[in-house]
Amino acid sequence: MYARSHIDYVSGVRKYIYLDGNNKKYIKDKNKYYPIKKYRGVYSQKNIRGGANKTIDNVELRIYDIPGKTEEDTTPYIEFVINIDVSDYIDGVDDDDITYKSILNDDKHIYVFNKYSINITDVYDKFKTLPGMNHFVIVKTDKSFKVYIKNNNSIPTNFDITKFSKFYNIIYKRNNKITKYSDDELEDFLTIFSITEDDAGDAIKNEYDEIDGTDEEYNTLYKSALDKLNELY
Repeated sequence: MYARSHIDYVSGVRKYIYLDGNNKKYIKDKNKYYPIKKYRGVYSQKNIRGGANKTIDNVELRIYDIPGKTEEDTTPYIEFVINIDVSDYIDGVDDDDITYKSILNDDKHIYVFNKYSINITDVYDKFKTLPGMNHFVIVKTDKSFKVYIKNNNSIPTNFDITKFSKFYNIIYKRNNKITKYSDDELEDFLTIFSITEDDAGDAIKNEYDEIDGTDEEYNTLYKSALDKLNELY
């Protein structure tokens, strides 16, 4: 996910600068993002090229709280093995740079939870000792979406996942090593998306920062996710 930050000169042209979840800087061209670097105070686009489809392979998607499942079932979820196409998000990375394939590292699971999940706490407890967490709260309004974020260098001991259990939730563990340009010393962190069509005020209060989610691509992404979740559950 990218958030619009400010306008600056990139290779002599004024452009919007976007930040990813790790505050890495990008520019946007035709709904695709390209990393930029700064040398002697001047931004320029990194010398990269793209072309091949880029996928994270054999990710296990675990879907909890499926209607009709009972406590007598062996597992509280159903599981699918999927390949995730990330071409639109890292297009322009060298074809031979496959660093992104290890974004999910040794825990290639994505956990999806229905509203009022009875399982979300058990899964969250597996990750609460990770060194950091990015939590996005996405709220559908009448005409668009509002997006809030809270970044934590460490997971707060008072963070209560049950406050968000009335929303749809997507949870996974990842790291920052997206391309070979990423920092060498990186740690795993928890990512949570809480998605709702209801008011989120009680859950987020003043602890979350609102980011620019008005771009059409964001609206399309969030609407697609919400449509899939509504269809699934």
